[in-house]
Amino acid sequence: MIGIIGVGNMGTAIAGRLQKNGLEVIAKGRKMISISGVKEASGFDEMARCKAVLLCVKPADLSSVASGMKVAISSTGGHPLLISIAAGRSLQWLEGHLGNERIVRAMPNLAARAGKSFTCFSANSNASSEDLELAQEIFSTFGSCRQVSEGSLNAVTAISGSGLAYFLYFARALAKAGVSAGLEGGLADLLARSTLIGVSAIADEATPSTFDELIASIATPGGTTEAALGVFEQNGMEKTVSSAVHAAKERCEALAQK
Repeated sequence: MIGIIGVGNMGTAIAGRLQKNGLEVIAKGRKMISISGVKEASGFDEMARCKAVLLCVKPADLSSVASGMKVAISSTGGHPLLISIAAGRSLQWLEGHLGNERIVRAMPNLAARAGKSFTCFSANSNASSEDLELAQEIFSTFGSCRQVSEGSLNAVTAISGSGLAYFLYFARALAKAGVSAGLEGGLADLLARSTLIGVSAIADEATPSTFDELIASIATPGGTTEAALGVFEQNGMEKTVSSAVHAAKERCEALAQK
């Protein structure tokens, strides 16, 4: 049995993929569970009896959830593998709130909803090789995964944890630009969405290509794409993206201090 605490966007996406892949799932949250086949837990004691529990709550809510799990673990004697996906909450912080448990800190993203998340994770010294295998089995139900040093996780959060929103922000801007260029709103939105899907497909092709090679395959010298890319360069788009990523990373680091 896999437990999930927190049934917001991420918790619901993960629960759905776990259930779809044949794993027995029990969930606990502030709202009713709306996923067919997922049992609703009555309290933390049920969670403590699970094989693994994913803590899918916001960083601000993690302290109270950790407290509830710590009490339940003590009272039931159950010791599930605890997996936190909260941004900025370090393994040291988690150990301080959960006790001497087997803990994994992970950063998936909302592409888990489509089974396309890339989850990076780190584990504390109490986690065994079997625990790491279980964590990878869980993460693989909603995408790909890789174990990394914990020092990388704040940067991972800034790139892939938050990164989906960056691409969607750009797609929204592209759709708005389409309208200003004379397209009907529905068509502009459709073109922006389909372009987002298309770039994902070519970036995922079997033949390895660098981003520079992919861009060059689209941007004909002296053509329309090159003209647009020139505007991005003139307006410092790379610098803007870098500043945004560093702002997200710094926010992660700030969360770790709370």
